[in-house]
Amino acid sequence: MDAEYLDDFNDNAVKDTEVQRFYRGTNVFITGGSGFIGNILIEKLLRSCNINKIYLLLRPKRGKDINKRLEDMFSGPVFENIKKKVNLHKKIQIVTGDCAEKELGLSAEDKAQLINNIHVIFHGAATVRFDEGLRQSTNINVRGTIEILKLAKQMPNLKAVVHISTAFSNCIHSTMVEQIYPPAMHYKELIALVDALKDDQLDKITDTVLGDYPNTYIFTKQIAESVIEEFANDIPIAIVRPSIVTGSAKEPIVGWINNMYGVTGIIAGAALGILRTLYCNPDNTADLVPVDYVANCSIVAAWDVEKRRNNMINNSEDNNEDVVPVFNYVSGTDNRITWRDVMKFTEEVGPTVPSPKIIWHYWFTLNKHRSLHIIYTYLLHYLPAIMIDFIRQLMGKKPMMMKVYQKVEKFSMVLRYFTIKQFEFTNDNTKDLFKKLSKKDQDLFNFDIMSKYDWRAYWKGYIIGMRVYLVGDPMSTIPEGRKKVLKFKIIHYTLVSAVLCFLVFIAWQLLSVTHSILVK
Repeated sequence: MDAEYLDDFNDNAVKDTEVQRFYRGTNVFITGGSGFIGNILIEKLLRSCNINKIYLLLRPKRGKDINKRLEDMFSGPVFENIKKKVNLHKKIQIVTGDCAEKELGLSAEDKAQLINNIHVIFHGAATVRFDEGLRQSTNINVRGTIEILKLAKQMPNLKAVVHISTAFSNCIHSTMVEQIYPPAMHYKELIALVDALKDDQLDKITDTVLGDYPNTYIFTKQIAESVIEEFANDIPIAIVRPSIVTGSAKEPIVGWINNMYGVTGIIAGAALGILRTLYCNPDNTADLVPVDYVANCSIVAAWDVEKRRNNMINNSEDNNEDVVPVFNYVSGTDNRITWRDVMKFTEEVGPTVPSPKIIWHYWFTLNKHRSLHIIYTYLLHYLPAIMIDFIRQLMGKKPMMMKVYQKVEKFSMVLRYFTIKQFEFTNDNTKDLFKKLSKKDQDLFNFDIMSKYDWRAYWKGYIIGMRVYLVGDPMSTIPEGRKKVLKFKIIHYTLVSAVLCFLVFIAWQLLSVTHSILVK
């Protein structure tokens, strides 16, 4: 740690806010730290909480060992500023393991270190793929949670555990309140089922097992919450349920995003001219929450867990609080925007920062009628794909566009449950959590998206963030992007005009033939 960092965080302990005092000198264990929320959470803890050390659970992935994965993470823009002040290799200790394995795949030495040293746990590891197999989803999302809780029970210095779930974990209900619902299936039954059957057998019965739940991710996250309730009697724990997590609002940089999940995939696909139709009710709520606000809410939730426990021990306040507080971190209850607003903001901001990586002129529509969406899919996706692939073959190139649009359709099918259905939430616990904070903590760990948040202002940073961090297109290419946009616009409307003229000609010919027949 260098002197500049020490000056930033050790000026005077009295100056610390209440939340900062809770974290000062603590050791934090994080699962899912290499993920989207995890990156922001780690950076914020290092920058604002003066913790002692972060123990980060990592597994080798895609041919990379854990050290290489950590280096890749540190090289990203999220850590660009903090690593100038902090020796990240001293502050972060890698723990080799895997949430899908028994006892998290920990060595005896690493397990002992965690048990003896950890004060706070953030459990964010999960497979977030909606089409993940039932076995893998169960092993990571359910078994992984069980193993975390078993480990937590052995930690004598544990102050708080925060389980990061999803606001849609109980999406089969008309309104989702801040409580743990009865499980879709008892976790022991699900594990027994997964252990008893082979993958092909599981695939055949997955839809039956899921019932009304839309995918294995939601199903297993819902069951994981019931696991927490069963284990929670002697563990200080809270559940944070974010809705659709989007790019950062402010911290550590505006608009950071590193994945194509959910709404980000929709916007990026439409802006690049790939996605042209989506099965979606434009008047439904698009429940979006910035990733840095989710991290701040999670950090504060851990502080609140210990505060609640101390209140109960001291009998100084109401002891009727939930054993496991649940925080629905959503925006639609108090600061609602619709899918129509999402596309409106995109159409306002997108043209100001055009990318030369577009493949066609922007032409996008939201269709709440399935039949109309299917027609648009064939006309705007498959037909152009066939034409382009035919031209590529004539040029001696490999056809590719039909495969692209098959993937686009698969992506759309995965999302349609969430774009066509209206969801309602309560979030009183979350609003009360923010009110508990001092003014300084509210500023330092801001997650107040509930009242006066300016979505239009946020959108500019989000779109630019997608362009720079996700598409990998620097702002210096805007002039080139403008030229390409103009070029595709001219070609697009020329083709549209030609098609319309052709259709008018055909219609005229048909009318002429019909008229001749009637005259005769």
